[in-house]
Amino acid sequence: MSYSQAPLWCAAGAIVVFQWHNSSTDLVRLSSEQAWESCDVSGATTIAPRNMTGQLHLTCEAGQRYFLTTSAAAECRAGQKLRVFGSGSVFAHDPNSGETLLHVLSMDRVYTLLGHRDSGLGFLELSRGYQTEELAASTLELIWCLDASGR
Repeated sequence: MSYSQAPLWCAAGAIVVFQWHNSSTDLVRLSSEQAWESCDVSGATTIAPRNMTGQLHLTCEAGQRYFLTTSAAAECRAGQKLRVFGSGSVFAHDPNSGETLLHVLSMDRVYTLLGHRDSGLGFLELSRGYQTEELAASTLELIWCLDASGR
């Protein structure tokens, strides 16, 4: 199984959702990118314990970098790891007024058009609409940056 090594960029104040379905895998945050690259899980902070079910919401903070994997170093070395970078320039909420800059209903409609579904394995899929992962990521990043009027 191969996993993407590209970082996931997240608007400051936006939420990344992790979903578990009776998994024996935990989720830990590593202390540095070097630890993430070498899969050094010593000193990692547990974010979600083993055998968790349901969802975990990670709120992205501006400028923060989250180096995530499981505490099983062999799974990390196999590529089961993720970098989430909190944007310092794209925000989910207006920094001055606190007003939400994302139009959730519009995003839901876009996800529906793109074939959004739960794989049943803890992954959410967008099954149609893009030829490459890079194209999908850049389009979704653009959508997240729209304000409520669609501009």
